[in-house]
Amino acid sequence: MTYEKFEQNQRKVETINKLLDKLNNILNKVNEIERQQILIYMEYLEMEYRRLENEFLEKKEDNFKKIR
Repeated sequence: MTYEKFEQNQRKVETINKLLDKLNNILNKVNEIERQQILIYMEYLEMEYRRLENEFLEKKEDNFKKIR
């Protein structure tokens, strides 16, 4: 993974975290239909976050193996 790709992924993670925080705050203020839509979107964001996190871990493990 290039440093540029790493930084790009890091920005995505930060953006996802911010969005999840905002959506979580909004949940208390909306009706049930909107709430369900927000929860679905939050689930999607969390899956994307885990995908990026796993990608980071895989690259970190690969780099660790190369050092050994």
